[in-house]
Amino acid sequence: MLSQSEIAAELAARRKNFSLSRELYADPGVYRADLEQIWYREWLFALPSAALQKAGDYQTLQSAPIR
Repeated sequence: MLSQSEIAAELAARRKNFSLSRELYADPGVYRADLEQIWYREWLFALPSAALQKAGDYQTLQSAPIR
């Protein structure tokens, strides 16, 4: 599993207009960092309000593992 400093080094070494290294797509540490730094920080758009027919309606979704 890549550490935060290894992830930063991989990102710094990337070549413009090229794919990222395989490790950045498959490493569990990168996945965990994505969850913490992106997905768990902000509200995410889930569905338009028109998808809920009346006041009090709701829909549950799961976008990532719950902490």
